Amino acid sequence: MCVLCLVIAPLAVVMTGSTSYLANPTLFTQVMMFALSGVGGLFCWTMVRTIRHRRQLLRTIEHATLRVQQGDFAHRVDIRANEEFQQIGAAFNKMTAHLNVSFKTMTSLSEVDRLILSGAAIAEVVKHALASTNEIHDFDSYVFLWKKTPLLGQLYFTDEDGAQEHPVDLSNALSNEDDPQEITKALANQLNRSLSYCHDIHTEGQRKGLFLKRGDEQLDESASNTISALTDRLSVALTNSNRERTLFRQASYDALTGLLNRQAFTDRLHRALQSAQRRNGRCAVLFTDLDRFKQVNDTQGHKVGDQLLSIVASRLEANTRETDSIARLGGDEFGILVDQYEDESELVLICKRIMEEVSRPITINRIEHTVDASIGVSIFPKDGTDTRSLLMRADTAMYKAKERVGSAFAFFDDTLNKRTERRVQIESQLRHALHGDELYLCFQPIVNLKTELIECAEALLRWRGSQWMPDDFIPIAEETGLIHDFTDVLIRHAVTCIEECAAAGVPLSRVAINLSSRLLTNEGFAVELVEHIAESGGEPKSFEVEITESSFLNDAKLVGKELAILRSAVITIALDDFGTGVSSLNMLRTWPLDVLKIDKSLLDEMFTSRQTRSLIAKIIEIAQSLSLKVVAEGIETNAQMTELRKMGCDLIQGYVISKPTKLADFINVLKNHADTHIPLNRYAR
Repeated sequence: MCVLCLVIAPLAVVMTGSTSYLANPTLFTQVMMFALSGVGGLFCWTMVRTIRHRRQLLRTIEHATLRVQQGDFAHRVDIRANEEFQQIGAAFNKMTAHLNVSFKTMTSLSEVDRLILSGAAIAEVVKHALASTNEIHDFDSYVFLWKKTPLLGQLYFTDEDGAQEHPVDLSNALSNEDDPQEITKALANQLNRSLSYCHDIHTEGQRKGLFLKRGDEQLDESASNTISALTDRLSVALTNSNRERTLFRQASYDALTGLLNRQAFTDRLHRALQSAQRRNGRCAVLFTDLDRFKQVNDTQGHKVGDQLLSIVASRLEANTRETDSIARLGGDEFGILVDQYEDESELVLICKRIMEEVSRPITINRIEHTVDASIGVSIFPKDGTDTRSLLMRADTAMYKAKERVGSAFAFFDDTLNKRTERRVQIESQLRHALHGDELYLCFQPIVNLKTELIECAEALLRWRGSQWMPDDFIPIAEETGLIHDFTDVLIRHAVTCIEECAAAGVPLSRVAINLSSRLLTNEGFAVELVEHIAESGGEPKSFEVEITESSFLNDAKLVGKELAILRSAVITIALDDFGTGVSSLNMLRTWPLDVLKIDKSLLDEMFTSRQTRSLIAKIIEIAQSLSLKVVAEGIETNAQMTELRKMGCDLIQGYVISKPTKLADFINVLKNHADTHIPLNRYAR
């Protein structure tokens, strides 16, 4: 300002037109010189200030350049004062923004390349690619990969919870599987969000996936280039993954049947043994050989033989559990690893199912072929603790099975073989017994202690002309499903009993039949039972079903539901063998029960244990407080009967009245009881 004033003041004096200054040249010259000096000073001051400002701007750009050189591509310069430098700053910021995107893109692509080279799973590569587009270009992207067709595939995306993947089924949404736009639209409809198609993902020349983005906005050149580079790499990763799967399958699976080969089976068995050792579990090896296969090969040729092996392999897969492993060990030999089974009876069922399926006729080129399966079984840890010993002993057991005629199986352990032979014998005879009507019922009366009348009877299953008792054949019937046929026998004979008793003039209020716990865990069984009774000409109110405490162990909720249906049909429900299992007072209170039957084992100790006698009295008291009738089973003496009457027991059953008898003899027992004044102690020993 001082310089400016020095310039303006002389000029103002001169401009006033003062004649005194004009008349004095010397003074005029001095004033003008002074003014010119001021102008020069102003110019110099302006130039210095301009240079200093521009130098500061250059330093700002220089500092920003150094930041970029150090890898800070996110740094920006802010220049507003000078148009020329403002343009330079804008150009600089544009350059660093481009470098920032390029650097992030190269870093991301390098990481994708590293994942591919390291053999990472395709899902990991895809999820990293999605995260990259979100970070670099700030938009949500999706990758959809399919299997053989886009009808079924896997969708990958990222959200606030991180990387996600979900299976997608477009089987009802696509009319043109080759149109990526239609696939995109179908996905958008299923996800209920806007999607736009970006790029294809190829493998071996075929489209195997799509790269998509959320929204309809057009991609800029940078984003388009990034997605193109990522999809190229995803194509490589997908191709590598497919080739790795192919190589793994060639190394681990049999080319003909698609089952595991011997080496892969041995490896899997080794891992299963290690797992079983850690959890103190068990597993088994089934070594299977086809009988008469060589005859097919020799007469029909290897092509037909190969077809037969493929069919057998499919049957083996269809009749084993998903947790089991099946292998073709060579020729017509197959191995099955059964892991985490309950007991040997489960192995028996698997062997029988395999034998039945393999022996079914196989038709190839209109010619029917039949082969049998011989199966040897070895068990870990009893028969061996390593793969070699288990396979060798299963093979030994298989040759033992081959000594028998037709399809057969054998355990390496002779004790199990004897038990299995007994079981197979019982089952075979039992099937014949059902078809030959060899099963019948005996009836044991149940007497009311107050009225001394026979109130009802329990129906007990017997096998005519057989050495096997119910404890021998009923568990086998449950395991094989034959227990359903037993129910038919029970209902038919019980209805006949009720009808003939009425015809003989000694009507019976109801007959109690025993139900297997296996039946009650089949939803809908109760309805079928009620319908079966009606179809047989009986009335539900004439039936009592006896169940055991074990019925509630597997699916208590379902069993309770089925029992409630029976009770609503006016069928009496009794809990049998109370005192031998896991019954609780809560069970008595919550389940739909009408009768409680105290087991014979408790009643046998009535006079030898004061605690037992007190327990029996408490059971009767509690049951009656819950409005349950109490039946004492297995009563054989007058003393037991007298004591139970004192305790207030409702009913008794046992040899003190009558042993279980056939229907004709049972009717005679009822007739002998027609005189209600005959005291019960008449029957006591």
